[in-house]
Amino acid sequence: MLQPWGGATIDSHTGQALPDGANKYALTIKGKHQDSIMLPEHPTAEQFNAAMDRARHEFHDQLSMQQGHLGVFHDDEQHRIDIDPVVVVNTLHEVETIGAATHAIGGAYNFADGNGYWPPHVADVTKAGPKDVHYKGPGHWRREAEQAQRDDPDYLAEPEMPQE
Repeated sequence: MLQPWGGATIDSHTGQALPDGANKYALTIKGKHQDSIMLPEHPTAEQFNAAMDRARHEFHDQLSMQQGHLGVFHDDEQHRIDIDPVVVVNTLHEVETIGAATHAIGGAYNFADGNGYWPPHVADVTKAGPKDVHYKGPGHWRREAEQAQRDDPDYLAEPEMPQE
């Protein structure tokens, strides 16, 4: 059985985890009609590996992007692990540009400071709260981003993917 941990962001091209504390931002890029791959909080290695294989298959289009990664989020409150496609970018400007282009309202998680950063258009369409919010970790950020998207009646169905 795997031991509890906070989460990881895996580069879909190299299979390497993003280093802890990297000054980079992750934005979810799951389509509205795509579901997260969910596992119980304490999967066996075989269950985890099967879920990662399924995620690579189901999120192939997003993961084929140059900055495509798999976000593996341990959610302590829900007692599960969720796997989603994310895009990892270097700057807050990229977060805001991609967020505006895709109409994403989930914001981005910064690995270096643990804060969530919401694109400027978010304040107009959600009650997501302040632009910058400190989270307990990637799992907490992801849960809040998903809730913000569920709460927004105008959230667009399929965001445009950033161009390479």
